[in-house]
Amino acid sequence: MQPVVSLRGLEKSFNGFKAVDGLGFDVYPGDIYGFLGQNGAGKSTTLRILLSLIRPDAGAVSLFGMNLLQHRKECLQKVGAVIEKPDVYTYLSAYDNLAIFARLNGIRPRRQQLMEQLDTVGLADRAASKVKTFSQGMKQRLGIAVALVHNPALVVLDEPTNGLDPQGIADIRNLVLHLCREQGKTVLVSSHLLAEIEQVATRMIIIDKGKMLVEGKVSDLFDPAQSRVLITVSDPVRARQFISHQPWQAYLKTDQPGDNQLLFRMPKEQIPVLNRELVMAGIDVHAIDTTHSLEAYFLSITTGKQHVADFTH
Repeated sequence: MQPVVSLRGLEKSFNGFKAVDGLGFDVYPGDIYGFLGQNGAGKSTTLRILLSLIRPDAGAVSLFGMNLLQHRKECLQKVGAVIEKPDVYTYLSAYDNLAIFARLNGIRPRRQQLMEQLDTVGLADRAASKVKTFSQGMKQRLGIAVALVHNPALVVLDEPTNGLDPQGIADIRNLVLHLCREQGKTVLVSSHLLAEIEQVATRMIIIDKGKMLVEGKVSDLFDPAQSRVLITVSDPVRARQFISHQPWQAYLKTDQPGDNQLLFRMPKEQIPVLNRELVMAGIDVHAIDTTHSLEAYFLSITTGKQHVADFTH
């Protein structure tokens, strides 16, 4: 299968600072591809290179099988993007903004088509409202509508949930899923809000200091041994005594969160086995809470890892 996006050996420096360092990855049709990294990791620079807004010092970019430098117009006609925050005319209505950007793209869609586009991003009922009355989340969704106005095959979103409240974040998440599942678009979305990417991405890359750390399917990237398991028991003293003579001792963490709780870091497939053995030893298990988040994994392999005590002790 031919990739929609193919980056090879990208490098870019600014005043001696290397923002992108030998970066390369592929995005395939139908992907929701998560582009993850801490602030300053090189995400926005990479996306600007991909959109030919800046030129790389080295490396190559191909979109839809075409070299971006040689076929810039043909490539970008198939791409819609929102980089950092949408730039729209706040003194105009949502509908007028969409109509203007459609004309700038060389198309003159019917009113019904523009209203359908606004309906896709949940703004049909505010089509006549001036953008200056919109919340940040509504402006973000309008920016995505503008990016979709020419029906691109690839949608690039740079930190689309920045500055949004929980409802706004959920709206963008659902919109990304809709674009992929219902409209068949390939979506490349960068973020540092890791839990959001975990919920939507099919594949992802994690970068740090401009370099790739890991890349692949989200389900394949996690080490099962990173599962954090909090078990609430009826008799913690007896439970610890039992565990001290069992292989489970290797998984038990020394820092205990509560008087009747035991904290483990262990493979998730071992959780029911431990539960069964505790019960068979006459120890009642009141609750099992398991956490295995992308955030923990991300911070464990990037320069932020020293801040995550649970996974570094």
